[in-house]
Parts: sequence; C-alpha cells; structure tokens
Amino acid sequence: MKRIIGFKAAANANLILFGIFFIFHLLVIVGIIPMNIVWGGRLESKVELIKLETVSLIILFICTILTLLKAKYIKIPGSRSIANIGMWLLFLLFLLNTIGNIFAITWLAKFFALITALIAFFSLRLALEKDK
Repeated sequence: MKRIIGFKAAANANLILFGIFFIFHLLVIVGIIPMNIVWGGRLESKVELIKLETVSLIILFICTILTLLKAKYIKIPGSRSIANIGMWLLFLLFLLNTIGNIFAITWLAKFFALITALIAFFSLRLALEKDK
C-alpha cells in the first residue's frame, strides 16, 4: 500500500476531503443544499436535520484532529496511541459509511460512496504507518 500512496499524501487528501465535507454539511444546515439529498434521503424534519448534521460536523472535527495527530501536524503528549487507534476506527467508520451510501436512495449519496471509499482507503494507509 505504501507504493500506491505516500503517508503525507494520504493525510493531506483526508484533510482536504474532510474540509470539503465540513463545508458541504454547513451548506445543508443553512439550506443552500436541500436536506433530501443527505442521510440517504430519509430525513423528515428540519429538527432531525439539525441534530444529524451537527453529529456529522462533530465527527468530521474528530476525524480532522485524529488525522492531524497521526500526521504529526499537531503534537499532544500521549496522543500517539489515540491517533493510531483512531485511524483504524476511521477506516472502519468510512468503510461502513461507504456501504451505507451504496444503498442510499439518492444518487448524490451513492456518488459519495466513492468519496467515502477514498477516505477509508487513505485512513487505512495512515493506520498502517508505524510510528517512528
């Protein structure tokens, strides 16, 4: 896997994708992007949208912090094992998210399956990197 993509490239790609997703979810919350294209097209109210999109933003923030820690862009004493475990959890999270997106109702969610698969791949690359 190390021959396919470098460690820093995988970290940077994840950070860029997390940033894009963060902006996307903000646009959904403010109503620029319609709510019927997120969460598999199954949302029934604005209240439900706000709750779930807030969860999405919190998760993206955590994903970003874990990636920054693993890539050593930020250093917090004692965080190495958190970053290592976190990368494996991100891999599993985005792998499951990819599967969920494949079975979504909307075409956009199905399209996001490609992006979440990339994030899963990049997260796996980061998880496999041994600390030095």
